[in-house]
Amino acid sequence: MIDIKIQEELKIYLKKYYKKPDTVIDNISELNEQDSCLKYNEDLTINEYVKKQLQNFNDILRTYIRNYNKKNNTKDSDIYKKANIPKEHFNKIINQKIKPQKKPLIALGIALDLTKEEIEKLLNSAGFSFTNTSKFDIIILFCLGKNIRDIMMINEILYENDEDCLGSYK
Repeated sequence: MIDIKIQEELKIYLKKYYKKPDTVIDNISELNEQDSCLKYNEDLTINEYVKKQLQNFNDILRTYIRNYNKKNNTKDSDIYKKANIPKEHFNKIINQKIKPQKKPLIALGIALDLTKEEIEKLLNSAGFSFTNTSKFDIIILFCLGKNIRDIMMINEILYENDEDCLGSYK
């Protein structure tokens, strides 16, 4: 059961930051270039651009994994177990056999003890970001802000708020 204090704090956090998609005013603003995203180069074909973007993502992820394993004297198996991701799915992400999805990347970021900014960089490199129109994202940001890093506890909070849990990817 989730601590009552955490539940109350989350309720306040959601009220402050979560914007239901149908209440958001759709305005077009200039996108901020993230240092983890490649800038479009007109000399590249779309296939070359996508390939470079995926390689950029893979380089960032592999660097985070290598640094974590070196710092903590661990193996890749420790990471995917901590992230609640099956070995096969983890290997498909690492070996670029599947397009990475947002939720497993968040789980990996949490398992790798990445900061909020590092998780955002990882997500951006794969073409994702946190948004205030996603209750799931706001709950994840709340957990990161409260330094809740246990996937099972995060899943309990997500479940209690009718959101999909992290883990068990195919």
